[in-house]
Amino acid sequence: MKKLIIALALSIFCASASFGATVFSDTFESGSLGASWSTYKTANGRVQVTTGTAYAGSYSLKLDAYPSGTYSYAAGILTVDLSGKTGSRLKFYWREYGDENHTGDGVFISTDGGSTWTKILSFNNGPSSYRAQDLDISALDGKSNAKIKFQFYDNYAMYSDGYAIDNVEVTATDSGSSGGSEVTLFQDNFDASTLGSSWSTSGIGNWQVSLTSSYTPYSTPYHVTLSASVSGSYETSQLILSKDLSAYTGVKVEFYYKEYGDENHTSDGLYIYNGSWIKVLSFNGGPSSWTKYTVDLSAYSGITKIKWQQYDNYRLSSDGVCIDNVKVTGIGSSGPVASSKAGMGAIPYTGGVTFRVWAPNATAVTVGGTFNGWSATASPLASEGNGYWSADITTASANAGYKFVITHAGGTLWKNDPYAREVTSSVGNSVIKDRNYTWSSFSMPSWGEMVIYEAHVKTWTDGITGTQSRFEKLATKAGLVSPQGVTLR
Repeated sequence: MKKLIIALALSIFCASASFGATVFSDTFESGSLGASWSTYKTANGRVQVTTGTAYAGSYSLKLDAYPSGTYSYAAGILTVDLSGKTGSRLKFYWREYGDENHTGDGVFISTDGGSTWTKILSFNNGPSSYRAQDLDISALDGKSNAKIKFQFYDNYAMYSDGYAIDNVEVTATDSGSSGGSEVTLFQDNFDASTLGSSWSTSGIGNWQVSLTSSYTPYSTPYHVTLSASVSGSYETSQLILSKDLSAYTGVKVEFYYKEYGDENHTSDGLYIYNGSWIKVLSFNGGPSSWTKYTVDLSAYSGITKIKWQQYDNYRLSSDGVCIDNVKVTGIGSSGPVASSKAGMGAIPYTGGVTFRVWAPNATAVTVGGTFNGWSATASPLASEGNGYWSADITTASANAGYKFVITHAGGTLWKNDPYAREVTSSVGNSVIKDRNYTWSSFSMPSWGEMVIYEAHVKTWTDGITGTQSRFEKLATKAGLVSPQGVTLR
């Protein structure tokens, strides 16, 4: 059997806020469907709550065809009242038993009481062990007769065909709630030809983590592939991303995933680290075509890392997995939070960048840049009083371009940072620069030995022809003062 351990780790820091109240929950431990459930069946379709291979406890919802031999539909339909609710989500665990792919397999929702249905998740190429699923069902917000259907289509009974569903939960927030909203904390669609500055790679043996256009990315031009660089030995590979999410909770990680011929192993899956590694999702029986995974991590506190892990020992395309469009979201406060860090302008720190600007006449300030698609709304700053605005933006990093977006009574302006340490041009963008410069050849002399020579730039450079800047022209005069022991800086 071919084996390989490969890990993709994302370092983050998680903390506090709320994620929405539970509107409905069913672990099926009563042994039967409750009043909120109904069923839909054709031919030999079977819907039952029974023991055996539950995710937790003794019971789970099973969908199959019995007696075997006739293609049939079997569905459990949940009806919930979401009137006055917003941000509705559906969470559950599910697995399949050798079920062939069919367009009728999946989760559907109805906004008109069941007259029409919209598919929001396919069960095709489903997992052979339980998978945590978290789905956005905000299309049902405000509906008093919202319906959710878990549906099977095939022709055999458990355990030749069928699906098991467990721990179903619907959450939502009251429409009038002043709680926080979900925001994007990190996103990488791997559009650049190299990994961004927030990523790092490491491994043991013949490991390989590649940013490549091979093997058909979910979204062009690139994605990350994980496989052995040389077939035949056990390997470990890691891709690590550091982000500080300490001001958020209700953290979720979304990504697209597919695999190539990878055998099942208990090591395969998604893990979180909060003092010890905890497996939150199995990749066993993973899909051969791109599938979006959304994993709710709001039940865990103190998270510092997320790890995608694969175990096998052959290189692509015999074995290996592909990752694309990684996104981390969380629930923040009802508004931006002012930074507690000192400094003006853009100040990088481990896991993000502090932005601070003085805009006394502004009614709102945000920062737009390459880290948020030049959005005028995605990264708001909080008012500190006395005209100062600030925020810690975890999606930003050194060398990114940016501008402040200043809203005032007369309109909205995109302005360069007056404290910027680099600009692309006089009419271009500000650039975030690392302030931790290491001096390599200069040491401060004693005061008794120090000579400070002040030069008037224009006077010294008048008459020098050429296209250089005045400072570049001034550098040509260094030979006039260096014999006096002056270091030109």
